[in-house]
Amino acid sequence: MSLLGARLVVQHGLLFARPSPSLLRAATVLDVVHAASMLPLLPDTRYRRAAGTSGGVAAVSAAVTAVMGLRGIGGPTGGTGRGLSPV
Repeated sequence: MSLLGARLVVQHGLLFARPSPSLLRAATVLDVVHAASMLPLLPDTRYRRAAGTSGGVAAVSAAVTAVMGLRGIGGPTGGTGRGLSPV
């Protein structure tokens, strides 16, 4: 779990420091791939809880990051969201 935690800290730190559409897309794809990679582990009772937690966190992160991208956060306004028309 510590490797996942480190990846999330670095990933979201970059998104916070330098938001951009390409970085938002890359983060979304990375989280979707991670969430999908946990699916085969769910039937195994030894790994179900860890896989469900890890995959769930990645899925939520992917959804939030995708919404940020759709709303234009990380675009030309420098990621502040100011100046964007309401969606």
